[in-house]
Amino acid sequence: MKLEYVVTEAMLLKEYLIHIGLSRAFCRKLKLYGKMQINGNDAKNYFPVKPGDTITLEYSEAENDEIIAVNGNLDIIFEDEYINHKDIFISPEEANRLKPNEVCLLCTGSQGEPLAALSRIANGTHKQIKLQPNDIVVFSSSPIPGNALSISRTINKL
Repeated sequence: MKLEYVVTEAMLLKEYLIHIGLSRAFCRKLKLYGKMQINGNDAKNYFPVKPGDTITLEYSEAENDEIIAVNGNLDIIFEDEYINHKDIFISPEEANRLKPNEVCLLCTGSQGEPLAALSRIANGTHKQIKLQPNDIVVFSSSPIPGNALSISRTINKL
């Protein structure tokens, strides 16, 4: 699979990938199984990127399930200590046993990234989560310039 992103802010490549919603686990797996390029040149996590640069990420479809995990982006929350209580999180299997009004999902994808949980939920391709008619989706982010089309597609599918 091949993904391309146009950089909107200057920072290190690894920081930018996390900034656009890819988990640290994804970045580690991508380093092992895939290829990262900036403007067509091979890149490492600590390369600087600047607005206008094109980041290309490539990896095999066979590795997709290993790279994208439901809990993968929770790594960011716990590693950066945004939330200190892991016990408030439950597995998708546990969530499926609860009443719908007893579950709140926290997921990535407010920028319309195709492999993020919210996009996969909107497309109906998420393996464990399906939206129900009375579900409410809240976007708590501001659109990054250049992502308006992918954000609109995700919202329209929801």
